[in-house]
Amino acid sequence: VPHNNESSAHVGSPPNTQRDWYIVRGLLRAIGLVDEDPAHGYVVAAVDTGDEFTSKRPGVIAGLVIVLVAITGVTGARLAMRASVSQMRFGADDWATIAAALVMAIVGGGDHIWQHTYEEYNIFNYYGTIDKLIFYVTVALIKTSLTLFIRRLADRTSLKWRWFCDLFLFTLAVYIIGAIFWFCFSCDPARAQWDRLYGGQLDTPASCVNTVLQGEVLNITHVVQGVILLSSPVVILWKVRMNSKKKMRLFLIWAVGLLVVLFGLMRMLRTNFTSDITWTYTELLVWTTLDVSVGIVVISLPVLDAWLADGARKAMTKM
Repeated sequence: VPHNNESSAHVGSPPNTQRDWYIVRGLLRAIGLVDEDPAHGYVVAAVDTGDEFTSKRPGVIAGLVIVLVAITGVTGARLAMRASVSQMRFGADDWATIAAALVMAIVGGGDHIWQHTYEEYNIFNYYGTIDKLIFYVTVALIKTSLTLFIRRLADRTSLKWRWFCDLFLFTLAVYIIGAIFWFCFSCDPARAQWDRLYGGQLDTPASCVNTVLQGEVLNITHVVQGVILLSSPVVILWKVRMNSKKKMRLFLIWAVGLLVVLFGLMRMLRTNFTSDITWTYTELLVWTTLDVSVGIVVISLPVLDAWLADGARKAMTKM
């Protein structure tokens, strides 16, 4: 996104450049204030309180780096286990895991909105909109990976469970395709959805769908799919013949998976954007990061189960 940050005014102040004016008009149009004069600035933004504060940005960056290192390590160990153990098949869920890890990306923040210029805030909004789509695709890919693993377990049970897994995979495909199309074509013209500068340059306001409703539908579907997916293995495992200790470990893995559902629920409930969004969105960032990172760990644990069990046996032997 090309910009000239040197001459751009801070958010909440009157625009300092023609680009600022267009960005302000695009922001106002996005929240329905079509008749508001952009020359007054983005009037709904929080104003400087004059209080001293410590920026959240270093903590946000450090936390994301730790999370990215953790999920990369877990995913790498999972793929190494697949490649090194001849008895294990390298399934399609591994590719879904790689895709889920690669699309994990969150834009940082942690400062008050009045510290940012209109050019900076336009970029924040640009990548924030894209990141929402990345999140929904990522969680669907995580569920796809876990569903493919469950389907391999279902091969040892009845045909109806395999059909159930196939149907669930179909709903995940619909979710991914639906999220992509819904986001990409939320506005007419489409670019106005993620580029407020462009939206402000249009002679007439873009026609957009209700993005609040959009987020609620996708979030609720995400949580409901998570509950269904983590409930079905419990029934399947009761019917599968396997070592009782291994079965117990898999039950524990599903218990960890319940955290993913909880994080998804908290993300949905705590989506509370204020007039100081660059400061308050960090809570949503925490739940989003936990949702994705713990989900990736959960889909890796079934493959790492043999390695963890072997390590535990060796540790017990040495005691």
